[in-house]
Amino acid sequence: RCVQETGGINAEYMGIIQIQRKLIKMKGTRVGLNKGFVVTRIAKRHHETRPSYRKGIKGKRVALIRSIVREAVGFAPYEKRIIELLRTGSLKDNKKAYKLAKQKLGTHLRGTQRKK
Repeated sequence: RCVQETGGINAEYMGIIQIQRKLIKMKGTRVGLNKGFVVTRIAKRHHETRPSYRKGIKGKRVALIRSIVREAVGFAPYEKRIIELLRTGSLKDNKKAYKLAKQKLGTHLRGTQRKK
């Protein structure tokens, strides 16, 4: 069964076609499944490391500097208030802490990360 009720092509069927295309080698024809210029593929490197793959990962040096600054400077006033609200432990105060963090930091995701 290749066609869905909507008249489109089934995703499973498309997956099979894509696998078949990978298995079939190019023959240099202009049309058809095996169309295209015949080339030899370059073997992929197993452990290719690009600088872009490290983006967003905190380095040792940055972590050390941030921890020293946190010790020297301490917490911001809104952070102190969040810590106080979380220490009480009730669900109401937990929600209040989240709302305060979200209000100060601007987004839902930042608020939940800071609350942790």
